[in-house]
Amino acid sequence: MGIQENYSYEGVFGFYRFLRDRHARSVYENLIGDFQELSDKAYHSENLFEMKDLMRDFLYLRNEYLKNYSDLSKAGFARDLDTLIFNSKMVIADKIDVVRSDEFQRDISAILERDHKQS
Repeated sequence: MGIQENYSYEGVFGFYRFLRDRHARSVYENLIGDFQELSDKAYHSENLFEMKDLMRDFLYLRNEYLKNYSDLSKAGFARDLDTLIFNSKMVIADKIDVVRSDEFQRDISAILERDHKQS
């Protein structure tokens, strides 16, 4: 038997769990950093085109999370990321509302100023 005797049922699956958890931790750390960076960019953005790009990045990161959900859940990281994703989504949505409102106010001001000059 030789080599096969050294591997027990628990040993092989224990090693698999170790690799899965290590992969999950790596994905977790990368996603946390990426979502925090995305939220920071959204907070400082003043342009709707930038916000569109940030939403595209957000959806890409969320899809990465969903692809790795099984491993993240088994390693205990899924709940933290659920909260982080929700918070990032709310930051981006709130900022989009602010930017839209600001652009609307600027457009209205420009129209009123133009009409005032014409009168």
